[in-house]
Amino acid sequence: GVAWFLALAFPPLTQRTYMSENAMGSTMVEEQFAGGDRARGLARDFAAHRRKSGALPVAWLERTMRSVGLEVYTQSFSRRLPFPDETHERYMVSGTNVYGILRAPRAASTESLVLTVPCGPDSTNSQAVGLLLALAAHFRGQIYWAKDIIFLVTEQDLLGTEAWLEAYHDVNVTGMQSSPLQGRAGAIQAAVALELSSDVVTSLDVAVEGLNGQLPNLDLLNLFQTFCQKGGLLCTLQGKLQPQDWTSVDGPLQGLQTLLLMVLQQASGRPHGPHGLFLRYRVEALTIRGINSFRQYKYDLVAVGKALEGVFRKLNHLLERLHQSFFFYLLPALSRFVSIGLYMPAAGFLLLVLGL
Repeated sequence: GVAWFLALAFPPLTQRTYMSENAMGSTMVEEQFAGGDRARGLARDFAAHRRKSGALPVAWLERTMRSVGLEVYTQSFSRRLPFPDETHERYMVSGTNVYGILRAPRAASTESLVLTVPCGPDSTNSQAVGLLLALAAHFRGQIYWAKDIIFLVTEQDLLGTEAWLEAYHDVNVTGMQSSPLQGRAGAIQAAVALELSSDVVTSLDVAVEGLNGQLPNLDLLNLFQTFCQKGGLLCTLQGKLQPQDWTSVDGPLQGLQTLLLMVLQQASGRPHGPHGLFLRYRVEALTIRGINSFRQYKYDLVAVGKALEGVFRKLNHLLERLHQSFFFYLLPALSRFVSIGLYMPAAGFLLLVLGL
């Protein structure tokens, strides 16, 4: 069983990824986002207002979202922790979420997409907020949207995301106390969470592991990787570069390291980003992080914005939820995957030995 599992990263047990959803099979769209300067300016304003207020600048976000033509709403929430958090040693956490809705001009509000940026108490994520607002202004000027788009900025990281999702779906799973949402869009088809530490990134790292090891539909990951390749963006998994040569031993060994890191992330049961909470509600989602580990590559906010624009334009074409590709898989690299039919026998042998 151990030998089988270790061999999963080697061809021919790995397969090349491919797009199963016909509506997302082609990337022949022309991305027009050019709001890099606007995104940087908004990021600076957001960071300045946050330093001044010491919390999420709710009034500034409301005013800025309304200025680009969004329907803007807020939600307050609080949560009593069963134990104090590690940083501030507090039991009660409260915050406010701000979200704006871009209504689809070509359809009724029955379906929607979400672009979300989490803001923790110690990291402002200001560049991601600036890019979100710049994309909202750009999307507002387009007429081809068939789904509502929700631009969500959450406070307190995952707590804010969970509070908003519980209120949106009218459930209370965690005992969160929150105000009801005053504005809603359609059923959420897909979501992308964005985290940027700088206005210049060297690569985009994709997180797929969700709560209790849940994974998004593989087509969503394939879609983002395709637009990264189209724009020349370096895309990584688990912070690791993709192996270039799978015919030598080094490539599969590097893939095995990435695969084992993914298994450990799933085994922890913790969401590896805000997207992991969306998966609980049957919403396919990814978290995209801009990192600065590879100094030989540099990309600005325009390149990142164009990749996100392409992803949302293709998701806008969906006629139904993503369902044709895999939900159970392991990834030795972004371009290769191991299906459930190949890794379950290895897990079965290991369980058999433990049972004996």
